[in-house]
Amino acid sequence: MDKHHYVPKIYLRQFTKKLDGHFFGAGPKPDLLRTIKNRHIEEVCYLDNFYTLNKSESLKRYSLEDKNYIEKNAFNYEKSKIRQVFNKFKNKNVNLTRSYHEQLIDIYISIKMRNVFIRKSYLDTGIMNQTLDREVANFRVMKSWIESVSGENYDTLMNRAKETLLNDTELHEEFQKQSILETLRGTNVAVNSAKDKIQKLKLYILEPLDSKDYFLTSDNPGFTILGNKVYNTNFGKFDGIGFPINSKQLIWLSGKSDQSRLDILTRINYRKLTTKEVDRLNFCTTFNSYKYIYSESKKYLTDYVERYLAEHGSKQNISTVVD
Repeated sequence: MDKHHYVPKIYLRQFTKKLDGHFFGAGPKPDLLRTIKNRHIEEVCYLDNFYTLNKSESLKRYSLEDKNYIEKNAFNYEKSKIRQVFNKFKNKNVNLTRSYHEQLIDIYISIKMRNVFIRKSYLDTGIMNQTLDREVANFRVMKSWIESVSGENYDTLMNRAKETLLNDTELHEEFQKQSILETLRGTNVAVNSAKDKIQKLKLYILEPLDSKDYFLTSDNPGFTILGNKVYNTNFGKFDGIGFPINSKQLIWLSGKSDQSRLDILTRINYRKLTTKEVDRLNFCTTFNSYKYIYSESKKYLTDYVERYLAEHGSKQNISTVVD
């Protein structure tokens, strides 16, 4: 249980030639893009004990005894659901049942939430400081009561609490794990709201028109678009969500669906893309990657890198935002 993959191996396998587990990787920053290496899915996207519940408070809060509960229970979709859902698109199904549609959204949300990029956001003191400031503002309506109970000035008390929280990096890591647990139990309000929004979007499967083109993935798969900016999640406001599911297909969710919530089938809209359009989506994958991008074709990745550098060579990897 020590080796925890923050991107499912079964997902990465979809981007390997003949599903053999081998693909090619490159770093997303300009000085690393030309360093293309042969990799295997077992060697990438994992950290030791990444989901281990290290704080006894977390175990007590969720009435758990096993510190490896997340790894054993939160990602059961890896066993068969990813393959079953993705095969619906490979087989060119016209519709997706409500059950499969919900599973697709659950898989996407989980892959985003379990990622190391999200952990990075919890460890970012700037982001954490903003989050805590919002909470301090929310509790200000109880200022008089808090001061009467604590015997301290509200701002003094809150500033000391903020400082303690900001300096506890292990607690920040635990926040991500708790969020995963709450999602598993269906009690994560923000995630439930995001799922509801995504479920109302039109579902497209985008495919390269040219057989020589490929979709890339990364160590932080999936991205959100708002205007001309790329975000990691930003589920509060977005124009579209992109999620590559294999080398030849990318899920695109955008536009309000005209289907009723009572419909048991979701229409799947298939679209062919030019090389330039495929590049644009691969640029988004590159921008939103954590450290690496992956492709099943070394030749395609080599050629893509040159096109990317021609357009973005002077720019560093674009910072994405967690909302």
